Amino acid sequence: MSLVPTAFTPLEVIRSLEESGALTPTHLDLSMRPDLPLETLISMATFFGQVNSSSRWWIADLLEYTEMRYGEYVAQVAAATQLAPQSIENILSIGRRVPAERRIDGVTMSVHAEVAALPAQDQNRWLQIAKNENLTKMELRAKIKPELPPAVVRTITCPHCGEEVELGRYG
Repeated sequence: MSLVPTAFTPLEVIRSLEESGALTPTHLDLSMRPDLPLETLISMATFFGQVNSSSRWWIADLLEYTEMRYGEYVAQVAAATQLAPQSIENILSIGRRVPAERRIDGVTMSVHAEVAALPAQDQNRWLQIAKNENLTKMELRAKIKPELPPAVVRTITCPHCGEEVELGRYG
């Protein structure tokens, strides 16, 4: 019995591998399928890559919708992702500040995070630059920094211990 249909999509191959026990959340065993053609393996790699780069956006949009539709149940949906609460907060924050119509395919979420605090027009410009120049988040950060307004710094004194702390923010 063949584990993979003769006419297949990457999802069908993955589903059949999962059903056979060859694919688990922590392991992919292709040794039982030495007959898989290179094209199938490339298709699967492409699919896995797309899921990897897209899944955090999907989670952001899912959580935002859940919160809008069901309110307090967003915590249950967030827990189902098995991501750390801080990761969920970051994903949701970036998703809200860079809405779907402003996101650029092929540009990582971490690059989008670098522009999330900027006005919409600046987000669009910098995301396009990042795509055109294939910038990493650190490269983009370095390009954006000279254009940011100077930091506003103020010093506060802790009322309990007297220690002075500088607080800063841009613009």
